[in-house]
Amino acid sequence: GRCIVRRPQRGNSASLLQMAQANAVESLRRHTLQGGNRQSALQETIRLLAEVLELEQPPHRIEAIDISHTGYQDKAAGLVVFQDGRPLRKQYRRFRLDKLASPDDYTAMRETLRRRLHHLDDQSFGTRPDLILADGGTGQVNALRQVLDELSLAIPVAGIVKDERHRTRGLVSQSGRTIELRTQPGSLLLADGDRADPAIDGDEKLALLRLLTAIQDEAHRFAGRYRAGLHHKRQTRFTLEGVAGIGPARRRLLLQQFQTIKHVADASLEALLSVNGLGERA
Repeated sequence: GRCIVRRPQRGNSASLLQMAQANAVESLRRHTLQGGNRQSALQETIRLLAEVLELEQPPHRIEAIDISHTGYQDKAAGLVVFQDGRPLRKQYRRFRLDKLASPDDYTAMRETLRRRLHHLDDQSFGTRPDLILADGGTGQVNALRQVLDELSLAIPVAGIVKDERHRTRGLVSQSGRTIELRTQPGSLLLADGDRADPAIDGDEKLALLRLLTAIQDEAHRFAGRYRAGLHHKRQTRFTLEGVAGIGPARRRLLLQQFQTIKHVADASLEALLSVNGLGERA
């Protein structure tokens, strides 16, 4: 038999058809955000990130900076790179900051960004970032903006903030707007309690939280691991060079031979004397 397909152009039938099409598009988008297709979900989340931060286009390359320290010593920074929503580990960079006169995080953030931007034309650092994220709120975002203003660079920045339980909670835009992502479904909640468009629903908030948490955790892990390594080296140097007759050269000889301070401490006199250049008195 024959099959007749009608496509109404006006009236109630046309309205129903338009509503069905809109519902289908929205259903597909929700399915994507919920993980229907990993790459498509990332693309949609990055598009949403651009929307809430009012960027001109979705950020292809995102760089995030985290400062790690134990008080005044062993201060370090890690810079991680996410390209199309995925970590690009071969282009991660680390920065030693223990020479800074001022120990505060804002100074450290500015110094790290200056050093990164010094290599903006260096292909080994990768392409120019489309978005720079700070691990922190308004103060850290302002620190990034100061450096970009100094260098007359128009690169968007934002901050990733945590709640009292140290969970990723939301974003601070470069204009100082706080975008809460752990609120109930509804419009974006601003710092002063006002509402702003565009509205995002629960699926969208969850998708953004997943991406931002991954970025924040990766930056924190990378910077923390580097800082811990610096701390270990400093402690090793302090412990061995505190022994009379042991300087930097003999410290290196001992560690080359025994690998760890514990092995040095446990070594017999005979084993220690076997280290060329150490000497019996040392």
